[in-house]
Amino acid sequence: MEMSLTAILLVCGVALLSSFIHGLVGMGYGIFAMGITALFLPYASTAAIVSVQLLLLTAQMAFTFRQHIDWKIVLIPCTVMCLGKVLGVVILMNVSGNLMKFFLGGMLLLLSVNGLYIKNEKLMIKGSKAEAVAFPLVGGLFGGLFNVAGPATALFFQAACKGDTRKYSASMNFSFVPSAAIGVAMHAFYGNFNIPVLQAGVLSLAGVAIGACLGVRIFVKIDAERFTKITFAFIGLVGILICIT
Repeated sequence: MEMSLTAILLVCGVALLSSFIHGLVGMGYGIFAMGITALFLPYASTAAIVSVQLLLLTAQMAFTFRQHIDWKIVLIPCTVMCLGKVLGVVILMNVSGNLMKFFLGGMLLLLSVNGLYIKNEKLMIKGSKAEAVAFPLVGGLFGGLFNVAGPATALFFQAACKGDTRKYSASMNFSFVPSAAIGVAMHAFYGNFNIPVLQAGVLSLAGVAIGACLGVRIFVKIDAERFTKITFAFIGLVGILICIT
């Protein structure tokens, strides 16, 4: 597969924009990078490029806030997200995911509206050990299916970190790193990395790094209450986009 200079520049531009959003909110790279890049590149090539970008991005974010990682809450999510990632890819290869995709979108939208407006205690996430398994597992599952691991996982970390935005971003992004590495390995196994894909992926990493740094600069200035509202609003937006795409 040949890749024009225009396509490579577009990949770099999308990486810059998507990583800025991820740096600002702590998640969201996958849905934007996949959704836009897939408009001008084949899906398999897009997924392979984004997997490399995600590995660098999540490692960069975790390293930036490394002193704020809460090791007590990341171990379970790390493990179950890896299991979910593998399960998601297996399902993707054998079962239509349209119904599951609609279910995820609806669930995220419901929890977003509840977090912003209704605030029903029965629907609020508490950050319990059961939720440490359930939400990251769903995140890993849909990461394998659609490269959208962040929103479901963010619901758990938002509750578990109790308003500490830096601990939230550090712990959640650290939990993404092992499953992101698995994603790269699986794309290599399936032969999705050729020379043009590798070139675009490597060249776009500069955009990933710069965009994340710019997003983090704004992130550290946002107070906890406003950040919580932004996160719930973003999760709701992602839920709508998942349902309609």
